[in-house]
Amino acid sequence: MLQSLISETELPGKKVTYDTLQIISHRYYWCSRFTSGKKILEVGCGPGLGLKVLSSASIFTVAGDLTWESISLAAHNLSDSKIRTIQMDAHHLPFKNQSMDVIICVAAMIYLDLSPFLK
Repeated sequence: MLQSLISETELPGKKVTYDTLQIISHRYYWCSRFTSGKKILEVGCGPGLGLKVLSSASIFTVAGDLTWESISLAAHNLSDSKIRTIQMDAHHLPFKNQSMDVIICVAAMIYLDLSPFLK
């Protein structure tokens, strides 16, 4: 059974500190500088807090997470047809090599075994 990390993440509508909001905002603002006109993959998107920012100038954005619970939350909060949500394992990405221009993994990195992920 897949372990849900929802209890460890920020959720839409859940109160967070100002510092946490600044951290989340900065992560996605910084990443968004690389998304214009690109095909984007966010690995470990969680509830999709930054997807609208990432997709605003992209060709399309794919948002993936390990658990269906996270993907359901992300999909529920989106109305952008350029964003596709999928359940996936970051260690076995379901894409052909070089099919994405930019891969973003902001908060999920600490949960990954980096060697298989980077391959």
